[in-house]
Amino acid sequence: MSLESIILQGKIFIGLSLIFIFQCSNPLDKKPIQENYFNYLVLTTTSLPCHPQSYESPFQFNDTVGDVKAGFLNSPSDVGYLDLVNGSIYDQLDKIEFQLKVETIPDTLNANLSSVNGSPEYEWSFTFRSDHTYKIGIVHYSNGVPERMKFQNFQILVWKNEIFLGGCGNLAIQGDKIHWLCDKNTIPQLGEISQTKSIFIESKQVSQGLVYSDCH
Repeated sequence: MSLESIILQGKIFIGLSLIFIFQCSNPLDKKPIQENYFNYLVLTTTSLPCHPQSYESPFQFNDTVGDVKAGFLNSPSDVGYLDLVNGSIYDQLDKIEFQLKVETIPDTLNANLSSVNGSPEYEWSFTFRSDHTYKIGIVHYSNGVPERMKFQNFQILVWKNEIFLGGCGNLAIQGDKIHWLCDKNTIPQLGEISQTKSIFIESKQVSQGLVYSDCH
């Protein structure tokens, strides 16, 4: 998680703490404020925004381990598959090579349990920003049929300015590292990636009303 995200977390925590103190000092409010306050933190479906950083190919990053959040501030356990460790991007003449390392990669994950319409159930993505915005990554939408889904079977998808362009390569998994290639001949628009000015990397899961996320 970037320094900017940590600072933003601190500001949110201070703001919510002030609200809590103000409400507790109001004798007319008979609601269980403390319970509502913590429920808000636990049940929120909003994740912190990722802060873009400058981009130049080849691009590499390293992220803090153990910083996955549930909502704004809560730190969940057993979500190592969302915990970004490091990664790289190599933009070549005819293809773009991606590598992503997370803390753990299970053989299978519970899938198709989320009922949030229009939002991915799982996501590990790179978002490129310039005059256009590209999102490339492993993105899975719930189809409403619960199953144990092999991680290997998740698809790599591409969007330009929130318009879906298609699939992009196949996953290769070795230990806790994920690797894939995107062919520019298959999706010619990917040639615009070389114009990228900033980027952020994000992992996310929606489960039982909670948003688990990590970003860099």
